[in-house]
Amino acid sequence: MSSGCGLGLGLVYLTTANTGKNKFALLPAPDVPEGWARLMLEDDSAFLNQISARGLLSVLVHRLGRHTGRSIKPYLVVCNEHDTVANLPAAEKAARDALLGEIPYVIGDGDERCADNG
Repeated sequence: MSSGCGLGLGLVYLTTANTGKNKFALLPAPDVPEGWARLMLEDDSAFLNQISARGLLSVLVHRLGRHTGRSIKPYLVVCNEHDTVANLPAAEKAARDALLGEIPYVIGDGDERCADNG
């Protein structure tokens, strides 16, 4: 039996971040390739830039950010002043709603160190 669903089909993977090589990605913003290059090693071998379709469906259906008020574990949300992908007010609300939420902010273009404004 192959991995994947019970129908014997293989897993379907989607590209997560636009690295400049992909036509479709879940994070398609124009500044993603630059951010990706700053985070990843040259050969990208340590991290696969993909998510299984099943995993993505789970994230979309459960909308984890809406349930942080029920979390009893620490919840860290790093907010960037110039984020072109995430919704800053929604991220701040998710962290505020969490019992042990913390929000460090990255001010500027990300070269500066985080300053805790929480």
